[in-house]
Amino acid sequence: MTTTLRSYNGLFTNMKLRRTYKIKRHVSSSELSHVYVGVHMQSGNSVIIKEYYPQSLAIRDLNRRTVLCRLPAQQSSFHVLKQAFMQEAAILSQVHHPNIMKLLDHFEDNGTAYLVTELCKGKTLDKLVQSTDLTPTASRELLAHTMLPLLDAISAIHQHGIIHRDLKPQNIIVNSNGHAKLIDFGSAIHIEDQIQRRIFTSRSYSALELYSLQSKQGVSSDIYSLAAIVYFIINGTAPDDVADRLFEDHLGKKLEQKNMTRLLSFVIRWGLALEPNKRCSSLGWFRCAFQAEHLLHKYKLKFNLRQVQ
Repeated sequence: MTTTLRSYNGLFTNMKLRRTYKIKRHVSSSELSHVYVGVHMQSGNSVIIKEYYPQSLAIRDLNRRTVLCRLPAQQSSFHVLKQAFMQEAAILSQVHHPNIMKLLDHFEDNGTAYLVTELCKGKTLDKLVQSTDLTPTASRELLAHTMLPLLDAISAIHQHGIIHRDLKPQNIIVNSNGHAKLIDFGSAIHIEDQIQRRIFTSRSYSALELYSLQSKQGVSSDIYSLAAIVYFIINGTAPDDVADRLFEDHLGKKLEQKNMTRLLSFVIRWGLALEPNKRCSSLGWFRCAFQAEHLLHKYKLKFNLRQVQ
């Protein structure tokens, strides 16, 4: 959808925030925020700036900078959502890992809130897979060299008692060296909190329990999403959504058609179990499956080469 100047409600190029950051360009918008590429004026470093802007509740003042709540009756919802927005900063400040985007700053100003994170260069995993015709070798390399370190990042999150709740290819950025960064912790929560906070589910990647505020969510919710990502890397297409699988599940047949080890196929199916209590409960299974898949594929290539020679 094309955004016209009249309908655009984000910040404009060269606008300054706190005399510290300058807006360079608008990147994207969601129901709750605008995202920009900015620059730290003192260092000259490029950064990502995420601005709290709930589209249904907010409006810009005439200065095009200050954010106002549309109606007095919506003030409570506006502030509750702003606190949830700032929760992302609280969570990112607890988790430090080379495969997780870094939080650089966070503050409230102009009637709203801002998060400043590092600018992660590269392509999102979905664009990388779709723009590259992944050969079996390339997909196994991706599992071994890109997804394995990402498992450590997800494990680090879980060790802090946090679940991401929005793992998907669009939230993984891979640079030219194959180094991955996990981004967007807007849906993340502490497991012990289990607060009834609205999240925006992602078709094909969200576990069944994420569609209900009453369902208990945990590590297994992230494991479902991880299994869906691995399925996407191997198949080039996303798995069927949970809503479609409830009535007719063809997942097993589709996996049988792919040339992969039984271990990887088993772990994907186990991770994509619809019921949380029947789902794989440890990231260690994925680690073993990735390593085995990579080694066996490498062995097959060497064996085939010897056969030709």
